[in-house]
Amino acid sequence: RPQVPARGAQPDAMSYNALLDACARAGDVRRAQGWLRAMRKAGQQPNVVSYSSVLHACAMASDADGAEALLAAMVEEGGPAGGIEPNAICYNAVIHACSKAGDVDRAARWIAEMTARGVRPTVNSYSTIIDRLAKGGDLPGAEAWLARMAEAGVEADVVSYNMILCKYSKCEDSDRAISLFQQLLSRGVRPNTVCYNLMINIHARAGDAAGAMRRLKEMSAAGIVADHISYNTTMKAFVRCGDVRGAEALLQEMRRGDVRPDLYTYNAMLAACSRAKDCHRAELWLSRLREDGLEADAMTYGALIEAYAQVGDVRRAGGCLGR
Repeated sequence: RPQVPARGAQPDAMSYNALLDACARAGDVRRAQGWLRAMRKAGQQPNVVSYSSVLHACAMASDADGAEALLAAMVEEGGPAGGIEPNAICYNAVIHACSKAGDVDRAARWIAEMTARGVRPTVNSYSTIIDRLAKGGDLPGAEAWLARMAEAGVEADVVSYNMILCKYSKCEDSDRAISLFQQLLSRGVRPNTVCYNLMINIHARAGDAAGAMRRLKEMSAAGIVADHISYNTTMKAFVRCGDVRGAEALLQEMRRGDVRPDLYTYNAMLAACSRAKDCHRAELWLSRLREDGLEADAMTYGALIEAYAQVGDVRRAGGCLGR
């Protein structure tokens, strides 16, 4: 049972709320509820912050029933909360709990409920549902909720779009992804690095090196910082289509710029050489790798062996094993 050690001064509401927040972050519903009871017993009236923390614990634990029961207790006149009106944070925690429990319809009903009670849904209210639908593979459903969000006058942010683009990047539906990205731009949402990296990956998985490079240039033009993922994913596109010269140009650009090539970059370069059956260039880039202070690994030598195997040079392929 939760207890505050007796040391003279009695803990105030802020102290209890700090404990509740710690329980919420750990997803420990039982302890959070215990501290809420201890707070009342000590004569400290829980406030909306107290309840939102316990609701957050329920959400973390996917406890939709517990979240709904607690929200009902909040608004009950004469109940232990004395009739506290939940805010958007409280409702969003319940929506999150329902979504994590896999019940999107139940989560949707809470958006309707908060609206009916005069609490305006936020981006998080909708994004929680969008994320659940996208992760479950229901991309048309996720996009439909984006539309509902716009109809309700709530502007989607880049995170909402990234949730769907992330799934498109894995299922290789480049047409739908590009359409969604264009919608994002047309609605005035500014893409971030993650957003562009997802788009680059969509092009890379399709072997569309030109498309991947176009996104990389768009990032630069828009003042959006490209990172290692941006460049290395573009390298993957060149590997897919065996474009050694394109890969070399990108790697040289990295060597001149702020984002230095790492081992993944060089391994991708060697893989491109291997696909093109260009052993000489593979050896050249192995030397450059070492010049940049990097150490070759099994993937590096695997690509080099494959390059020699592609041209039937068994002797040199075997020699790589001794390195």
